[in-house]
Amino acid sequence: MGFAVVAGFPLSYLGIRQLFKQLAPESGVSAYPFILSCLGLVVMTAVGIAWHIFKAHTSNPAKYLKDE
Repeated sequence: MGFAVVAGFPLSYLGIRQLFKQLAPESGVSAYPFILSCLGLVVMTAVGIAWHIFKAHTSNPAKYLKDE
């Protein structure tokens, strides 16, 4: 996740800045969408990991060991 954020922020910023230069030269690029996307990425990752931890915690290991 960290590498994706570090690699994605500069590339997306440069791409959006170039796009805005062509479409609307007087407009600028704000940092808020980048911050919100980073927070969304962290929240989705935490929810996904928490869900897998919850499923592992509530599962019955005897059920899976009996099958092997």
